[in-house]
Amino acid sequence: MRLSFRLKHYFFSAFREFFVHHHGSLEFRAKIFALIIASNNDSTVESYVAVKSIGLQIYKNDEDRVNLLMLSTKELVKKLKIIMA
Repeated sequence: MRLSFRLKHYFFSAFREFFVHHHGSLEFRAKIFALIIASNNDSTVESYVAVKSIGLQIYKNDEDRVNLLMLSTKELVKKLKIIMA
């Protein structure tokens, strides 16, 4: 991912509700993907590649929004693994 996107992501993660259009739907999709990935004990790279390809279909090739979906999913998977441990 580009450095500019990563910096923007760190800023947006704190204020995501204010800056991301339709934040609720993105967060809902990320939660669904995170539950599916976390249910399998190994979260592999292929899982996130699948999230990215599905996101490209959902968001019509909006690369920034797809990356936000993928990063939100990764954050939620990490939280779930901490809870389940």
